[in-house]
Amino acid sequence: MKTKKRKIVLVIDNCTAHTDLPTLENVNVIFLPANTTSHLQPLDQGVIHSFKRYYRKEVVKHVLTCLQKNTKPEINVLLAIKFASKAWYAISDITIKNCFKKAGFCTDAGNSAEEDDVDVPSIEEWSTLLFCENSVENPTFEDFVRVDDNVIVAGELTEDDIIANLTMANNSAEEDDEENENLTVTEKPVPNKQETLKALETVHRFLEFSSSVDKSLFDKIYALEKEVENINIKKQTKITDLFNPFK
Repeated sequence: MKTKKRKIVLVIDNCTAHTDLPTLENVNVIFLPANTTSHLQPLDQGVIHSFKRYYRKEVVKHVLTCLQKNTKPEINVLLAIKFASKAWYAISDITIKNCFKKAGFCTDAGNSAEEDDVDVPSIEEWSTLLFCENSVENPTFEDFVRVDDNVIVAGELTEDDIIANLTMANNSAEEDDEENENLTVTEKPVPNKQETLKALETVHRFLEFSSSVDKSLFDKIYALEKEVENINIKKQTKITDLFNPFK
């Protein structure tokens, strides 16, 4: 940015985590006025909501798939990260631009393009999920998306609160260490090169029978096959492989 002589403005809210900033030479920091984040921050004008809709759509799909396979639906950290990555990738630049306009960052009075239309679960799929969860009420998918909209995620802490949190964190860490000593982690086997190429071949055959598929996808599959063929999968290195602790 400095080489290109860019003029950069970083607009952030006045959360206490944002106040301890390093010295910036090519970035001008502007703080939003107090109690205006929900009105002036583009994320709050639809970006977060769009992200949550895509993410929770992936959660519903995963649970329904597990139910069909008669397996327990579990979501670990890795799977949650994959859902989040897929959700963020699905948000269009049109949605982000519209949210900046709505927050007042753009004075263009032109017509705004339509925002993302998330393919929500069908009525049958959602009813299946509610039945399996033995839900007494009948929430909609939109209720599921907005379930934590009013959850308080930050607040003012007193000195007593901070001390109590630190004490609790230290005690919890000690308990976790004791539990981890007896914890056995079961790792899923890494698919070999032949299995991976076979999976890509299956995807290729599936797309061949779709009349509306983008033909450029085939080139991407070919590129993936080339990358897989050039990858050498090595056995995971152990820390004891790097040095001899008994020397």
